[in-house]
This record gives sequence, C-alpha cells and structure tokens, in this order.
Amino acid sequence: MKKLFWIDPYLTKLETSVAAINVNEIIFNETIAYSESGGQEGDKATIATCKEFILRWTMNRSVVLLLLAATFLPLLPLCADDSISVVIIGGGPTGLATAIEAKAAGANVIVVEKREQYAREQYVFLMEPALNLLDKWKVSIPELMMGDESGEKVGAMKIKELENGLARRIHELEIPIFFGEFQGLQDGKVVISQQNQKLELSYDLLVGADGTHSAVRDLLNISSTLYGSAIGSIAVIPFPSENENMEFVLPFKCGIPFFTKIIIPSATLISAQAKKLSHEMVISAAIQCGWLEEASLISSHTGQYFDNIEIVLQQSDTFSDATHSVILLGDAAASASFLLGTGANCALESATIAGLFFQTKQNNSDYVDFNRSMQKITDRLIDESRFIFNDIEQ
Repeated sequence: MKKLFWIDPYLTKLETSVAAINVNEIIFNETIAYSESGGQEGDKATIATCKEFILRWTMNRSVVLLLLAATFLPLLPLCADDSISVVIIGGGPTGLATAIEAKAAGANVIVVEKREQYAREQYVFLMEPALNLLDKWKVSIPELMMGDESGEKVGAMKIKELENGLARRIHELEIPIFFGEFQGLQDGKVVISQQNQKLELSYDLLVGADGTHSAVRDLLNISSTLYGSAIGSIAVIPFPSENENMEFVLPFKCGIPFFTKIIIPSATLISAQAKKLSHEMVISAAIQCGWLEEASLISSHTGQYFDNIEIVLQQSDTFSDATHSVILLGDAAASASFLLGTGANCALESATIAGLFFQTKQNNSDYVDFNRSMQKITDRLIDESRFIFNDIEQ
C-alpha cells in the first residue's frame, strides 16, 4: 500500500481502489490516514462517508483497514453513490463476464467465488459472436488458438485460460473478487462464509452464476426441467497436427457412446458421452471409428484423460425472482452437453442480456423482458443438444 501521508500530510480526501479483501480486512492501494501510533485523530478514516475504520500496522509493515464490525466489510463498494449494487455468486466465465457488463452499466459490483485459483484443464470452443464479446470487453487470452468451422471463426482455449483472461480484466476494472461461499439470504442480505466466519452483503440485484447445481436457484426454490443426463470423458492426446487450422468432427454415434473429435495444432481431443461410460468402452469405440493410433494412446494413458464428467441437459423454469431481486445466468439457467461446445457461448451471451437488464429500473416489466430473452437463448441451447440425450436414453 502506498502511504500518501508521507508525501502530503495535509491530504483530507482520496479516491483509491481495493487491492484485496480478506476475512475482516480490506487492503487498499493507497492511504492518506496516518497509522504509526494508534488512537490519534489522524489514525481514523471514513470510507465513502459510510462508517469509521481504524488503521493498524501488520507484521510486514503494510497498512490495512480493520473494520469495526466484520459484517460491514463487503458493503464498502456499495456506499459510494446511488448506483445499483450487484452481487454475483460465481466467478467462472459467466460471473466474470457479467461483472464486466455490470461495471459498464455503472453498477457497483462484487464477485463471490469459492475457488481461490482457476485450474480447469478442459478445452472450450468459442464461436465468432462469443469471440467478438471478448474483444468488446477488452479481454486478452494469450493462449487462444484460432481456427474456423464452416467458414466461421472458432477460438480454442482451456477453461482456466478463459477464466484467467476474464479475471485479469476484472482486476483492471478494479472489481473486487471476494473468496467465500454463498450460504443464503438473511434480512435482505447475502450471507457468505469464509474461513468459518459469516459475512453479510447488501445488494440491489443478486446474480446466480454458480453453475449447474446452483445454490442460488435451489435456495429460491426455482424449479428446473431435466431433459437428460449422461457421463462424459475427454482425452487430450499430444498428437500434433501439421495443419495449423482446427478440424472438427461433429457428434456422431460410434458403438455405445457419442463421439466428437477435434484437432488443434497442439493436440487431438476426443470426447465421448453415454449413459454409462468406462475407459475401456471409449477405447473400444475409438477402434470401431478407425482411430487406431488415438485408441492406442488413450489405452496407454498418454496425455490427459478426464472421465466421469457429469453432463446434464436441464433448463430453469424461470430465470428470475423479482421478489428477491435475483436473476440466473449461465449453467444456473441452462446446461447442455459439452460435445457441441455451445454451453460457454450461451453463457457469455447471457451476460450481455444481464448487461441490458442492469441498465433498466428492474421493475416487473423489465424482469418479464429479461425472462423472455433468457428463454430464447436457453431454448436454442436445449434444442441443439436434445438429440444426443434422446438417442442415449433409447
């Protein structure tokens, strides 16, 4: 933290940003409050006229702000002006993209994420409209590999690379990410747990972007329709292609499982989906497809192999709860098979629908319009994947 009181001891007002949030501390990038002795008038400060904070020194001599009440901690970004306060549960691609949209709409935003680092190695494929959104949001992903499918641009990257790219943009926009787990709603506030402590967040709008098994959706008893379920596997084989372009084999049935095969410059990806799926079934089916060398490499556990992946084709029966000021996005709204690669594209599109909603007054008619837009894109997602699950059930 930069100590501006050493540069100008007469400063009485400062506009700065949050560098990090811990359990009961907020670390700022700069401070004008003096905290050398403790207990003096210069040791006290107010944040956006909200409430008094006390400054202290830590062991490494950096200044932190210790709140008088830990439950007041997350309210900091919500006190500065009359902008709406948006709390987003889920810091995956959907939540991070939605945070960027909320910031652009002038909202005060907090992202709540239970993971402290992004580690998902599976690949995701973004079509041209989603790639255009990344450009719009000024999201840079150095690992992005470009190709085309039927004349349309396609971008390939690992999920963690997409998440890290979005997270870097979040940091540039000074949107705080609070690492904790959603526990519920109490007295009109969001309850978050972190390291066995419970904190409360005030909000004007709560976004559930917390995945297929959404805790936000379940808490509000929003039902969903299950159209099918399956098990999936992905083999990432270090089987480089001489062709710098990507090649796609769309889902087809070979033996029991459905298969897709995607060749990227650095590897070959073979994905499978069935009601029941084993390593041996994947190898046998790959041989039936004529992929003998790939089957041999899968058999020898060459490369990365992800199995027992839960696949759920489901759609929320509604996408909002106006009474509690909640909307659902991404996989919390609808989820499908990763074999088609449409889920991530739909998730990023849902963030733009939320962006338009943030710019409204969030009255009943605005919720109706939001639901109508979400129904349209999730219907498309479900319809595109339904045939895979129907054949599996048979």
